[in-house]
Amino acid sequence: MDDNLGKQCERCGEGTYKIADLNDEIHGELHCNKCGHFIKRLTNESATKMTETINDQSITKSLQLLRNGFKRDFAKYVYEDERITTLLMELSMEFVYANTPIVDDELQIELAQMFIESVSIEAR
Repeated sequence: MDDNLGKQCERCGEGTYKIADLNDEIHGELHCNKCGHFIKRLTNESATKMTETINDQSITKSLQLLRNGFKRDFAKYVYEDERITTLLMELSMEFVYANTPIVDDELQIELAQMFIESVSIEAR
């Protein structure tokens, strides 16, 4: 960030910009320790960056609140969708084929179904 704290005064050229009192802290201003000239502590560019950062954090926090409010509904939506059953069956069959010594098709299907039954979808 571009902070004007400690920079040479633009008006008198002799003093430097300091925080004079609590009001400077509150209003984001600095005063020259020689002539009293005041300026904003942060330049427009750094203030804009700071505002963008705050906005990004606010958006992230808002999204997190929305996620927390809807996560159980989403888990229920996923669980009740037929496509998840199809996908889980495909994945469990692939897993059984690749990782188990079972060669009988019926036993492979049964084990794949057991794997599906062992999976739960829940919101954390």
